[in-house]
Amino acid sequence: MGIFDFFKSKGTKIDAFGYCDELFEQGKYQEAIRVLDIAIDTDPTNWYSYFRKGKCYQFMNNFHKAIDEYKKGLRFDECFDLYRGIGECYLMTEQWLSGKNALLKSYSLLLDLERGPSSNIVNINIIPNDKANILNNLAIALFNLGEIQDAIKYSETGIKFDPNFAGNYRILGTILLDTTDYTEGIKLLKKAVSLGDEMAKTILNDLI
Repeated sequence: MGIFDFFKSKGTKIDAFGYCDELFEQGKYQEAIRVLDIAIDTDPTNWYSYFRKGKCYQFMNNFHKAIDEYKKGLRFDECFDLYRGIGECYLMTEQWLSGKNALLKSYSLLLDLERGPSSNIVNINIIPNDKANILNNLAIALFNLGEIQDAIKYSETGIKFDPNFAGNYRILGTILLDTTDYTEGIKLLKKAVSLGDEMAKTILNDLI
């Protein structure tokens, strides 16, 4: 029995998503996309299928295709994860303004979700990390747009949400290196390194 026959015989999206996640973790993105196509054939209105498919394309560095898939998902649910994926892809293609706008929308939707019924949140414990991640990417977009003070504000807020998320230390440290406080910038980059940030490590090594 082939993979398509297997999932059709199951008649359920859950099996397809579980297998897709296994393939994704193994880096088998094309195979995962094939599984997601089955899920979409079974239920073309489920935003999560398009989100996972977009993530596969994103990890394959096919950012334009990823954005297309994320936008398809938005037809069925204005989910913060879809806008976050769109924003990340725009950053990877250096479309800073489009990235900023998508990430601001993602952040707004996440705050709305957090203020709503707790039953709507699958895992409330990950919300601080989600906010820190979105604000880190938003700060990167703002920094590249020359909106330095807002970039500093959002990266500092991200650190408050999740002090163990390395990316905000890295972007804030990078900003301070280039602007007002070289010593504090080095300190923040070292903090990012201590949290396992390889990009911050590279920046520091280049300064030596």
